Parts: sequence; C-alpha cells; structure tokens
Amino acid sequence: MKSVTKGGFTMPGEAGYEDLTLQLAERWGADVIRDSDGTKLSPEILAAGYEIYSTICIIREHNEWAQAHPEARQQTFLVTPPTVAASAAPLTIDLMVSFFADQFEIHYGPAAHSCWQVWDRTTGQLLTAADWSFDPARGAVMIPAPEPFHSYTVSFLAYRIWEEINMYNHVTNHWQSEHLIPIDPRLPVARDYLYNYLKDWCEAHPETDV
Repeated sequence: MKSVTKGGFTMPGEAGYEDLTLQLAERWGADVIRDSDGTKLSPEILAAGYEIYSTICIIREHNEWAQAHPEARQQTFLVTPPTVAASAAPLTIDLMVSFFADQFEIHYGPAAHSCWQVWDRTTGQLLTAADWSFDPARGAVMIPAPEPFHSYTVSFLAYRIWEEINMYNHVTNHWQSEHLIPIDPRLPVARDYLYNYLKDWCEAHPETDV
C-alpha cells in the first residue's frame, strides 16, 4: 500500500506564530498554509515553500464605498412579532422592537413598500396598502381600524448595516474596530466595483495560490 506522508492537509497560520506554524506543518505533512478571518501570514511563512490559500470576504471592508452607495447594501426581510389589537382604536406596530438597531435599518420608500406585507394573523388575511400606513419618524406601521383582539404582523425590508460575522467577533471577542457594512454583489454597480477590487487584490498578492 502506498504510504502518504505529505499532502491533502491545510495548516492554518498566523503572523507571530511562525515557528509553531512551520513546525506543525512539517510534522503533520501539510502541503498548504492558509490564513484565517482576521489573521495575516508573515513573509517568513509566505516564503517557506508551501502553497498559500488566502481567506477574503469581498462583500465587506468597503465602508467608505458602501456609505457612498447606500442602495448597494445587502437587504433582508424581517417580520415583527404578532401584536394584538386591544380595541378598534388605531394600532401601532414598532418595526424594530425585536431587532438590533446596530444590525438593521428599515428600508422604506415606494419601491420598498411594494414588497412590505401587513397580515391579520387571526384570519390569515393580507391587508391592502390602503389599510395601513408607515411613519418614518417613529419607525412604525399604523393600522387605523384593526379588528379587536386580532393579531397583526408586518413583514418589511431592512438594510443589513453590520455584517453578521463581524458583529459576532465584536460581541464575542470584544473587537472595537469599525462595524463593517455588507454590500450586495447582485447589483451592477456593486458587481463592477467588486470585480475591480478583486482584480487589484489578486495582482497585489501574487503569493496566493487559491
């Protein structure tokens, strides 16, 4: 049977741990060394003769561009918890009451509103656009004539203003750096920007194999 002592193993590395990284790569028969989210490989590791895999998340770390093109930020649909109308008086539903304001921003306007839905969950009926309104100042939907004791929800569009992995690292690892905004590569303006960014990145990192 053929004995394999090297290959098929990727070793994570990090600047500041050169000796340990290279010792383990030799001991475990690694053929590749890669960086990780938030880590960098030092020149010593890059020149050690291993293939180099680079980790890059191209939809974040572009805050200046994202702030100049807010329409290119990623979006998501959110739904409010059910709110019960205690009477026939106008019902107000705070859209962000159950969501983290540092992570999401309500996307409102004619184009966005065409995708919003307000439901009477008691009857399963979708309310018409004439049956509700949105107050941007309050971040709330108003239903002027709800059915007493019926339960209502609002499904609405929101921009993602804090990329979730970056948010996890801030919360878990106590990062203090700027919150990263994710951008949506489906949009032509974002796709063109990211294509040029990735092309420039590859040219600036010739040591990267994958």
